[in-house]
Amino acid sequence: MPFYVLVWCVLSHCFTSSVQ
Repeated sequence: MPFYVLVWCVLSHCFTSSVQ
């Protein structure tokens, strides 16, 4: 798994958590 995929997942999770 490329590193940027992991970063994207983390950022996406944080964004989703902050929205909800």
